[in-house]
Amino acid sequence: MNTRYILNCALLALVSVTSGCASLAPATSASPAGSVAAPAAVPAGGYPFESQDQKLFYQLLVAEMAWKREDTATAIAYYFDAAKTTGDAELAERTTRMAEFAQANDQAFAAARLWAELAPQSSDAHQFLGTLFVRSGEAENALQQYREVVRLEGQDKTQAYIRIGSQLSKESNQDAVLQVLERLTQEEQTNPYAFFTYAHVAARFSRLPLAQQQVDKALAIKPDWPEAIILKARVHQMSKDIDGAVAAFTKALSGPLKKDGNLRIAFGRLLMDAKRLEEAREQYVILANQDPDNMDVVYSAALLSLQVEKFKEGKEFLQKMIAAHAREDEAHFYLGQVAEKEKDTATAVKHYRKVDAGEYYLTAQMRIAALLARSGKTEDALAQVRRISTETEQERIQLFLLEGDIMVEAGRLPEAYDIYDQALRDMPENSNLLYARAIAAEKLNRLDVVERDLRKIIEQDPNNVQALNALGYTLADRTTRYDEAMEFIKRALALEPKDAAIIDSMGWVHYRMGRNQEALTYLKEAIDIVGDAEIAAHLGEVLWVSGNKQEAMKVWNRALQEAPENRQILEVMRRFGK
Repeated sequence: MNTRYILNCALLALVSVTSGCASLAPATSASPAGSVAAPAAVPAGGYPFESQDQKLFYQLLVAEMAWKREDTATAIAYYFDAAKTTGDAELAERTTRMAEFAQANDQAFAAARLWAELAPQSSDAHQFLGTLFVRSGEAENALQQYREVVRLEGQDKTQAYIRIGSQLSKESNQDAVLQVLERLTQEEQTNPYAFFTYAHVAARFSRLPLAQQQVDKALAIKPDWPEAIILKARVHQMSKDIDGAVAAFTKALSGPLKKDGNLRIAFGRLLMDAKRLEEAREQYVILANQDPDNMDVVYSAALLSLQVEKFKEGKEFLQKMIAAHAREDEAHFYLGQVAEKEKDTATAVKHYRKVDAGEYYLTAQMRIAALLARSGKTEDALAQVRRISTETEQERIQLFLLEGDIMVEAGRLPEAYDIYDQALRDMPENSNLLYARAIAAEKLNRLDVVERDLRKIIEQDPNNVQALNALGYTLADRTTRYDEAMEFIKRALALEPKDAAIIDSMGWVHYRMGRNQEALTYLKEAIDIVGDAEIAAHLGEVLWVSGNKQEAMKVWNRALQEAPENRQILEVMRRFGK
C-alpha cells in the first residue's frame, strides 16, 4: 500500500470536491445538494469498502475535508484511525501535529504514543511525546522519552541537548522541566552539554543561582568552552553582577581563547550594555587588530573610538573602511561629524558630500546646508536645501524647519516666518512647524500668533512640555498675565522636574511677580544644572535688582567667558549700565 500516493490522491480529490466538480457521498436532508457532510466520528460498524486502498483513500479524504471545515475532532479521528490501520509513522506524526495545533491534548497524547511506537528510532517522536508529558507535569514519563532522544544521538550527544534545551526553555511548566533536566544531568555526569543545557534553561527561567551552578559544572568538564563562558557571564549580568561577568571574560581571554573573536565580541557587547565604553573600545580595537579584514569589527571600533573622543584613532579606522570600499557612506558621514567637532568646516562638507545614499544621506545633506549657513553663506545654504530630494512628508517637514532656521540665523525673520506659514498651509496640524512659527512670531512681536500656535499644540498634546514652557515663559516675559503663565510652567515642571529651561522659567515668572527670593532659588538651581547664557542673564538681573550687584557681575562675566558675543548677556548688562 503506497500511503503517500493515496494521500496525494485524496488531496487532489478534495480540490475537485470543494470546487463542485464531484461528490463522494449523496446529499441528505442535512446536507445541501452538491456538498459533502463529513461524519462526526469513525463509523462504529466499520467501512463499506473491500479494498484497503479504498478505505484509506476514504479516511484521508474525509479527514482533509473535515480539517478544511475546521471540524478538528473528525479530522484527527480519521487521521488517527488511518495511521493505526496502516502503521504509517508519517500519518501518526501528521495526526500528532494536527492535534497539538488544535490543542486537543488527549488526542495529541494518543497520536504521539502511536508515532513513537511506529518510529522508535525517531528522535522527533520521542521529543514530542516527552514535551507533552512535561506539559501535563509527568516528569518521570517525560524523562524516559528524553533519555531516548539522547540515546538515539549515539556518541555525540551535542545536537540532542541543543534540541532538548531549545524546546524545554519554551515550556511553561518550569518545575517539571527542571526535574527532567536534573535527572538527565545526574545520569550524564561527564557530559558538559547536559549541564550547559540545564544552565541555559534555568537562566531562561530566571533561576540564576541554579544556572550559575550548572554552567560551572559544564566548565569544570570543558574549561575552554566559549559558549559556556558567554552563558556564565550572561548569568552574572542578569544577576546585576557586572564585575563577575567582566571577570569571567577577562580570565577566559587571558588564556588559550585570547584570539576567540566571538568571545571577545560578546565581552565588548556586555561592556557597551554596562556603559563602560572605554573598556568596550579596547576590546574592539584588539578585535580589529586581530582580524583587520572584518569591516564590521573595524566599524564598531571606529564608532566606540569616536564615542570616547579618541578622534584620531576613530578617523584611522574610518579611513581604513573607505580604502576597503566598505560602508563608505557611513564612514564619510562619521568623518564629517568628527570634522565638525574639530571646527574644520571645509573637511566636514567634503565628507558629507560623499554620502550618496543610505540612512545617513538626508542628515548629511542637511548638515552641509547648516554648515554653509554658519559660515555666512546663506544663499549657498538655501540652494543646498532646495537641491535635497525627499520621499516622505516627515522629510519635507525637516527641510522646511532647516530652511527656516537658516533664515533665522541670517536675521531674516519675516522670511523665516513665511516659510513656516507656507508649510503649515499643507500640514496645519504639525506641532514642529507650529512651534517653529511661534518662536519666529515671538521675535517679530506677533504675540497673537505665538499664543494661538502654542495653544493649538497643547490642545493636540496636553503634555507637550516644550509648548507648555514656551507659552508660560512668553506670557511671563511679554505680558502681565502672570497667573496664567505660572499655571503653564507648573504643568511643564511637573512633567520634567529636572529640566533647567523650565526651572529657569519658574524663576523668571516669580521675578516678574516681584518674588525675588523665590526667583533666585529657582534660577540658581537652573544654572547649576546647565550653565546656559540665558539663565545667567536672568540670574544676574535678579541678583542686581536684589542689591547683590557684585555677584551679578560675576555671573555675567563667567557667562561671557563661555560666549563673548551672547546678545542676552550683553543686552542685560547694557540695561544696567555695565
